[in-house]
Amino acid sequence: MTRALLCDLDDTLFDHTASTRAALAVVRASTPAFQAWSPDEFDRRHRVVLEALHLEVLAGRWTVEAARVERFRQLLGAAGVDESRAGTLDDLSWGYRRAYEAAWRLVPGAVDLVAAVKAAGWSLVIVTNNVVREQRLKIERGGLAPYVDALVTSEEFGASKPDPRIIRHAIDRVGGSPEHAVVFGDSLSTDIAGGRAAGVRTVWFNRWRVESPDPELAEVHTLEPAADVIRTLGGD
Repeated sequence: MTRALLCDLDDTLFDHTASTRAALAVVRASTPAFQAWSPDEFDRRHRVVLEALHLEVLAGRWTVEAARVERFRQLLGAAGVDESRAGTLDDLSWGYRRAYEAAWRLVPGAVDLVAAVKAAGWSLVIVTNNVVREQRLKIERGGLAPYVDALVTSEEFGASKPDPRIIRHAIDRVGGSPEHAVVFGDSLSTDIAGGRAAGVRTVWFNRWRVESPDPELAEVHTLEPAADVIRTLGGD
């Protein structure tokens, strides 16, 4: 049976961290209230609010656009600014979004890796806790689309990693089986936990080389060279 790679997108193939930090630098430079925080502190605070509101978006309680406005309302409040003017918040929100998209980039080696995965005869499924439109844009603009057999999003499926059902659904999309599938991603709490819950082999993309909580967990630190990554994915 053909092997299936169930691959995360954000911070596995798509460099969400770098794109976000570039966009925050633009927002911080134009907003004095945020300059009281260092770039690292601004990034940390933004990440906390973003992750909390992202869960609300996935639950259907906020639209992506409304959540982005709310994110910057909360950040301004944390910076001591009582900002209720919709125009200013809209400007911040869309200024960030434009800068974020302008900074979009892939993790180095991503295209070569997915091309090598397909050349090796694997099916490639992107499995992501995000909305369909956003992830399709990233895949298309990043040049990944020709190599992707299926895109499975939590928005469309109705459950998020680490729920094993979304992993099993991704395998079914390409006619695979758990014993011939591998989950590959950067998050221990979603990608790795979800793969294990579904009874699927997992490989952790430990890009920042943090200490592993499990010495038996297979991991890679870079997507280059692709041949080395594929050997790890295959268990060789």
